[in-house]
Amino acid sequence: MKFIIATLLIIGLPLIIVLSHLFLPSHYLLSSLYKLVFLVPLLYRIAVEKNSFWKALTRFVDLKKVHIHILFVGSAFILLYIGGYLFFAKFIDTSAIASGLGQTGITSFNFVGISLYIIFVNSFLEEFFWRGFVFEMLRKQSRFHAYLISSTGFALFHAAFSIHFLDWNMFLLSTAGLALFALLMNLHFERYKNLADVWIIHACTDIPHIIVGLFALGVFH
Repeated sequence: MKFIIATLLIIGLPLIIVLSHLFLPSHYLLSSLYKLVFLVPLLYRIAVEKNSFWKALTRFVDLKKVHIHILFVGSAFILLYIGGYLFFAKFIDTSAIASGLGQTGITSFNFVGISLYIIFVNSFLEEFFWRGFVFEMLRKQSRFHAYLISSTGFALFHAAFSIHFLDWNMFLLSTAGLALFALLMNLHFERYKNLADVWIIHACTDIPHIIVGLFALGVFH
């Protein structure tokens, strides 16, 4: 049953993203309603496992035991992403990025606030869902399926955003990179059992995306 639930979530999330942008395109908040799916683990742990809200929310999260190497790993990912963007810049349609941001009501005026949400809150919600729930739940049944399904789901979930401004070669390369990133995060979480570690790394990888968005919006020239 857990395997079926996780598989349905992974198939459904990219579809929900596409539908939300098709039918609720006028505002970032409305077009992001699919993120309510990230509350599924919280509701499951409260209703099924009978945990308190705080215990359900902070399971596997220990800020006091964050490993120092995480800062170096996060910094390395920032440099890697920026270097990758500069190297493949001619294959990325920044005008399409700006258009997509504009369609959801994101402008240079509110971009900073939304960026802070993406870096600090959204990154936690994603790790809470993909590592703390999907991967951990499936790992108890099959380690192979846990890695395969959670990594594939994570990659497809993010690929749904980039399909509009990347050509097919870059899209496939980007999706493969996302899957590899998810595999590495799974490995780290499986070893250390601390969502705070992968949360910080994930937040670091969001920073270059924010910088690209700023360039696309014309904040930097």
